[in-house]
Amino acid sequence: YTIIMPGTDGIRSSSVTNGLLEQYYVNEIEYLLTEKENFHQAGKVYENLAALNSSDPDVYEKVADHYYAFGTRESVERSVKEWRTAYSIGGPNRERVSAKLSAHFLQEGNSFLELAEEKGKGEIELPAALAAFQQALRYDRTSDLAADLIQETNRRKKEREERREMIINIIASAESTKETADNH
Repeated sequence: YTIIMPGTDGIRSSSVTNGLLEQYYVNEIEYLLTEKENFHQAGKVYENLAALNSSDPDVYEKVADHYYAFGTRESVERSVKEWRTAYSIGGPNRERVSAKLSAHFLQEGNSFLELAEEKGKGEIELPAALAAFQQALRYDRTSDLAADLIQETNRRKKEREERREMIINIIASAESTKETADNH
């Protein structure tokens, strides 16, 4: 018997509230991620937490923080999902969650911008960077940095398109010159 199984025996389950279960699951997720470094098992505990359908944005924010600190691509995706849930619920922590989401998207956008600088890159990376910066601005409408990075990314996209058009024109001109020379 365990107190973690609500409703299984009429004696202990009456003293366990959803708030206590939520806190237990959040702490268990933290332990599994930080001490055991076991993302898979943390996911199983998360399923139990999700079954509670919490309306407390702090629960989602704490879980998101733990997953974000774990640092894998999959855990970061989970954290963004949880922060978005906390943000949509609202409450006094909404501004703090909003700042975390904005910071995440700024970091993601900067990573895409760095990738776009590599030779042969930019076709996918620049639009991805732009989308990330737009998300950052969505969550922090006062971010001058996000607005500046959106402008910078649009400028880079435009320059890339102009270079592409110039190269296409040079190739077309060279082919035309070669064809003319072949005909004479």
